[in-house]
Amino acid sequence: MAVTATTVGSAIPQLWSRRLQIALRKLMVYADCCNTNYEGELKEIGDSVRIQTVADVALSAYTRNTAISSTTLTTTDLVLTVDQGRAFNFKWDDVDNAQAIQGIMAEAMSRAAYLLKDEADQYIAALMAAGVSTTTPDNTLPAATSVGTGAGDDDPFAILVNLAVVLDKANVPDNGRWAVIPPWYAGELLKDPRRSSFGTSQNLRSYADGFMGTDQVSGLRCYRSNNVPNTSEAYTIIAGYDDAVTFANQITKFDTREAPDGFFNYNMGLMVYGGKVTRAYGLASVVATQAS
Repeated sequence: MAVTATTVGSAIPQLWSRRLQIALRKLMVYADCCNTNYEGELKEIGDSVRIQTVADVALSAYTRNTAISSTTLTTTDLVLTVDQGRAFNFKWDDVDNAQAIQGIMAEAMSRAAYLLKDEADQYIAALMAAGVSTTTPDNTLPAATSVGTGAGDDDPFAILVNLAVVLDKANVPDNGRWAVIPPWYAGELLKDPRRSSFGTSQNLRSYADGFMGTDQVSGLRCYRSNNVPNTSEAYTIIAGYDDAVTFANQITKFDTREAPDGFFNYNMGLMVYGGKVTRAYGLASVVATQAS
């Protein structure tokens, strides 16, 4: 059956089904793996906030009756800038408002909001992938080129444990750890229920879209997402903890305006956002490819 794109005006009840088809949507999770400590300070595109981190304090041996040497306290400045913006603008005719199927406007607004969130989710995923520490410490694992449950395949469960070990070596706190995996990887994990604990009653709680549960061995709360960065089916799986990346976003503008040259309204919205990897050592990654 041919599917033809139309304007909203074509959706009057006499010509089309009264049931509105809701668009399928991807799960978005990367924002749930960030902190939003500075979100309230950023309102418009171009706004920035300076984040100071304090360097380690020097220690020295103590000898009785001698002066204790002093060192100057130093800080490192990081700048979080809201430098991303996405907008939408669609028309809604007054005649359509009276005749069209109820729910079209609500679905249009919901769809616009979803697309804005999806863009932001992909942005965070790319930011994290590029921000993993690769020198002192090197938090990347060797590529897993054949992930599966067959003989000789790279064990998907062991890879998660290895990512957790990388975080351990970097002295990353246990609390707030996470990993984001593509759906096929989640499927490989769930094929062997003896080696994953995602089905326990403790894990039936849902923290966010795509949440699978907290693996009781690796200590990572696991999410599945279709926004995992990939090149030619090689997926960059990232693990980390909540304070490794900070993210800020705001719906700064939403307006409905009557058109000066017709009987319709413009519906416009603007979202601005930005992110910063503040603790690169708090991220770890591996490039994984599904076994054929």
